[in-house]
Amino acid sequence: MLGATIRLAARRTGTPSVDHHVQMPLGSIVGPARPIGTYLEEVNAAAQAAAQAAEAVRARQGPD
Repeated sequence: MLGATIRLAARRTGTPSVDHHVQMPLGSIVGPARPIGTYLEEVNAAAQAAAQAAEAVRARQGPD
């Protein structure tokens, strides 16, 4: 019974959307290397941009 419920729920919700692409490394070629600080700065900038975009959407939609 539980299995049927899980399958039904999975079919109704569909496949989750993926917003990034992961490429497997080819042999010893793993891509560009950069310091962790640079990476974290990029993540922080992306998070701030997403927060600003979300705030803009909230402002357009008005109060709850």
